[in-house]
Amino acid sequence: MSPSQRGSNLVVIGFRAAGVTATACAAAEELGFTLVDTAERIAEGTGLSSAEIAETFGEHRLRALEAGMARELPGLRGAVILPSRGMVEDTEGRRLLRLAGQVFYVRPGREDLIRRYLRQAARIPTSGWVFDVAAEAESLFDRLDPTFRAAADIVLDAGGRRPEVLASRMVARFRGGRVL
Repeated sequence: MSPSQRGSNLVVIGFRAAGVTATACAAAEELGFTLVDTAERIAEGTGLSSAEIAETFGEHRLRALEAGMARELPGLRGAVILPSRGMVEDTEGRRLLRLAGQVFYVRPGREDLIRRYLRQAARIPTSGWVFDVAAEAESLFDRLDPTFRAAADIVLDAGGRRPEVLASRMVARFRGGRVL
């Protein structure tokens, strides 16, 4: 199915801490669309964050909630959708995201992602528990980048660009324009 035959939504995927949410917010504002953050919707419906659901009820319960949310997405119109990583990793979730709209992967470079994760980790207080953030970020990139690429119609190289610039490029492609 071509992107033009799909839902009238823009779906934005990518790594946590890579500017995906800021880019999606800017795109929603530019298009006048509603921002649909699936993790926030699940939290609103359950009163628990994704981490709390997984910790309290198990990962399988979180994935079941994400699957239910993914089934609702193709019915939306005029939305910029921020799906959970679980939806992107799931084969049926990827199919439903593609039915919902055009899927954009905001892709940081490996080194940029490592720097972002290191900056984020420096702000998180620890209680003596330390792990190799750079190695974890690199492993995550290597594992998820192929999945994100396979899920996306269009891969946008973040390349240190501001979210507003990425959003404008995304919106131009979404509207059928050419991106420079």
